[in-house]
Amino acid sequence: MLRTQMMSTGGALLICAAILTVLDGSTVSALDDEPEDGGRATWETIQQDILNINCVGCHSAGSSFARHSGLVLTEKEAYGQLIEVVPRNTAAAGDGLKRVSSAGGLPGVEQSFLWEKINASEQDHFYDDHPHYGAIMPLGQPYLSNGELAYIEAWIRAGAPEDGVVADPVLLADETRFEAPEFVALMPPAQGIQFHVGPFEVWEKDDREFLYFEPMVTTEELYVTGYEISMRPGSHHFIVFNYPDGKPTPEPSVYRDLRDPQGKHNLHVLNQLAELFPSGFFVGTQTPYINYRFPPGVALSLPPGSGFDLDSHSVPSPEGKIGEVYANIYTVDRSEVEKVAYPANFNNGKINLPPHETTTLSRTFQFSETRNIIQMWSHAHEKMLEFSIVAVGGERHGEMLYWTNDWEHPPLLEFDPPLVMESGQGLQMITTYHNWTDETINFGARSTDEMQLIFYIYYPEYSPGPGAVPHEWPEDDLLIMDEDLLPGWRAESNGSVELVDLTAADKVYRGNVAGSFTLERSGTWAVRFQPDDPVNPGGYIALRFAFHPGNVTLPANPRFRLSVNSEWVNLLEDMVDVERKEWQLVEIPVEEFGLRRFIDSIRFSGNLGGTFYLDDIRLVAGEPPQPGTAVVESQDATVPETFTLDQNYPNPFNPATTIRFDLPLSVEIDLAVYNLTGQKFATLAQGLREAGTYTLRWDGRDDDGRDLATGVYLYRLEAGERVETRKLLLLR
Repeated sequence: MLRTQMMSTGGALLICAAILTVLDGSTVSALDDEPEDGGRATWETIQQDILNINCVGCHSAGSSFARHSGLVLTEKEAYGQLIEVVPRNTAAAGDGLKRVSSAGGLPGVEQSFLWEKINASEQDHFYDDHPHYGAIMPLGQPYLSNGELAYIEAWIRAGAPEDGVVADPVLLADETRFEAPEFVALMPPAQGIQFHVGPFEVWEKDDREFLYFEPMVTTEELYVTGYEISMRPGSHHFIVFNYPDGKPTPEPSVYRDLRDPQGKHNLHVLNQLAELFPSGFFVGTQTPYINYRFPPGVALSLPPGSGFDLDSHSVPSPEGKIGEVYANIYTVDRSEVEKVAYPANFNNGKINLPPHETTTLSRTFQFSETRNIIQMWSHAHEKMLEFSIVAVGGERHGEMLYWTNDWEHPPLLEFDPPLVMESGQGLQMITTYHNWTDETINFGARSTDEMQLIFYIYYPEYSPGPGAVPHEWPEDDLLIMDEDLLPGWRAESNGSVELVDLTAADKVYRGNVAGSFTLERSGTWAVRFQPDDPVNPGGYIALRFAFHPGNVTLPANPRFRLSVNSEWVNLLEDMVDVERKEWQLVEIPVEEFGLRRFIDSIRFSGNLGGTFYLDDIRLVAGEPPQPGTAVVESQDATVPETFTLDQNYPNPFNPATTIRFDLPLSVEIDLAVYNLTGQKFATLAQGLREAGTYTLRWDGRDDDGRDLATGVYLYRLEAGERVETRKLLLLR
């Protein structure tokens, strides 16, 4: 399923004064207030007073809008291109809509994509029920007046004829317009973080963009499963940057403007933004409101001690607007996280747009690993005409994944199931700009400069969260080196280390020859073990090896490390003793390495001198949890008089609770635990039971053996035609 999230646009769109998009950028403009002569056909009024005045400039033959949408709105072409024509918007076409339906009556209105795109008063329905349809029109303009909407609706209800007067011109006299609801503050999340920036002044002559630092005091990793952002009208974007722990932090709750009201840059703040953007991007939006939740079990990770730089950008406001932003970051318990996701981006900083020219820029980016993309959107500024993202490689090669002509509020694309891009495949971004100014436009932060960016959120093929359970458990340990390197592995070294012939070593471990590493001279060295194919670490609980210090010598500041991928541990901290001249077995839990992807490197490094020995390097297989939840059931043969399901005790509970029920007769039963939305987690008892009193003790695990998270759950007993349900509270 593919879903877009967009909100109504605000501010001025400088590309085309269009009122109505009927398909992927096709536009129709507003009716003017010229009085009708009563003899002019309704369609003729729409053509002359709407299309000719406001839309033909964009939708004439050969224009970029016409090329993309396939829609030309000049007098000889417009009617034929609207009536009973299937829209190119794939979601609308799939729903059976026509650009304009000639069915007449209410069916004609409900089947016309045109009406969906202009009926601003029904915007809740539009965005909630039809997120793929794009944005309500007019783009960047006031909504159509109630009279204009009534006039167009009357024409559609009449079957959208080309001839005849079917709409009363008096309708056009109603100039009232739908106004979007006032900006409302967000309620703080029950579990998570809220940011509130403002109110602040939006400048009249130049963009206002600032950074606003908020520290986060926590000693534990947080897991983010969604975000909700609400901005006052006139905002261009709001971005939350993750400020790394340990980096010198700015003064909190201070507006650090990128430029003053006259447009003069603050170079210090600009450099700070350059360090954060785009690599520090965490979440953000260019829509006035967004409420996004990741797929179940997927979360972004926030390390302890993180802080946030909040980037708020508003476009100039001649009437002097006030800006304000609320942002909620929603978090969950670590036990609910099965996949760790990451924000990422592709950026083209080489932008050169000559004056008074239309320029198309294209750049392709290739993935070095398989990535499961769950969210994607574009970013550009006011010179952008259209932005598309195309798949490169694989079965979807050449497929257009994304398109927009709205630079201010581009759509946010959600992929469910994820868009899988394998290693070697990629994305191509193609952007067309029109520079109407007298100066060359380059890459820059102002809305009058330009950008070309793809933001996306993904999780790699292997990205386990703390609540993840391997789908397949290894049957045995994975040996890497015993007497010799195992097939499928290779060893490489650099610096001053030499791998001695493994069968010629003079130290023996458990009766087998051990591998030795001779350090010929002092200095930094490394020995790397690499698999021919990356190893899925799921199901392995530890990395184990045997170590003998041999005749190792220690420099003034000794180092001896072991790393898996890029995460390392210090072996000289209570793991190995180079003074103890005997074999030592070292076992390091896999979780110590914080693995978020397949293992492609196991590396010993340091600055020790002399010769040391390694043997029996292996990944230790874990024991899979026993299928099913841990339930102990007992029966009292005394026959009760009534059917009863008692309240569990203790309640709340941790780690286990007792559930008692009475059966006055033999019956098929089903006793199970559900969450409040009805999702089943654990089956406690099932099948035929004789009459009697039953007592069960449950340990709070689901049917896969995983600990359930803190929360309120339902336990439900079905016994023949009788059903009873009660609540229980689990505390972790």
